[in-house]
Amino acid sequence: MADTQPLNPSLQEQTPPLPISKGPEEISSGAPATRPETTFNPPAKLQPALERLASTLIRKSGQPVGKEGLSLTNARAVLGDQTLDGLAGSLSLTGGLRRKLKGYRFQGLAFWEHAVATANLAWELGRALDYPNPVQAYAAGLIHDIGKIFLEPYVEGAYSQIVELMWKEKLFLWQAEVHVFGLDHAATGAHLCEQRKLPEPISEAVRWHHLPEFATGHAELAALVNLADALAPQETLGLSGLNHKGIHPPTLKILSLERSALERLRREFLDRSQWAWPNP
Repeated sequence: MADTQPLNPSLQEQTPPLPISKGPEEISSGAPATRPETTFNPPAKLQPALERLASTLIRKSGQPVGKEGLSLTNARAVLGDQTLDGLAGSLSLTGGLRRKLKGYRFQGLAFWEHAVATANLAWELGRALDYPNPVQAYAAGLIHDIGKIFLEPYVEGAYSQIVELMWKEKLFLWQAEVHVFGLDHAATGAHLCEQRKLPEPISEAVRWHHLPEFATGHAELAALVNLADALAPQETLGLSGLNHKGIHPPTLKILSLERSALERLRREFLDRSQWAWPNP
């Protein structure tokens, strides 16, 4: 295995440690972290986009929505506070998803396209598998890789080492990140979600979208994002495509999903991964 390089001190100061060596029993035995209950108040410039997206998702769920769409007040009444806050918080972070991210080898709008495809697939899968809050799955899927924006310059600097690990050691990208930096993009993404006061289910799903069984209390949501991420079109994967993302084995168990049903869903939804965003 290639030698590891020390993590840049400035990165260590700004990001939390990755509890990768802990098993689920060790994590669950600790005192639960308490988070203040907050409402995400979207800035005025974000509200029209939030109204359009919420209206689209509610309409696609089969609920009546007029041509003019729903106001935020009406959308909140339909979706509930936490769900709309999560959708607003995710939407507020999407500006960075349009970057090229050279370190991760995302060209053009591939990073954005992967985020939208994962969000739509998470929503579709949530509906198909009777998850009680598919809009929440959409919000988590949309920003599941947001931590890559933060790690990108470090990945660019360690690109050769990361690629060597992925090829020689057969590691997934996130595993190579842990090996080189001591944490992965999921950890940095969750840290950002917590800083922006997004609802805990979304932060947990972002944090554990590669290891959903660790998402205590929100394993089903994290598993939906893991599955959607794995099913997203290959051409949107960037550097992750070196070792194509596999579905994490516990994901199917968490979702009570048989392989035969998975193949049916794959065929049914994969060509519909772009519909939900009102203004792509």
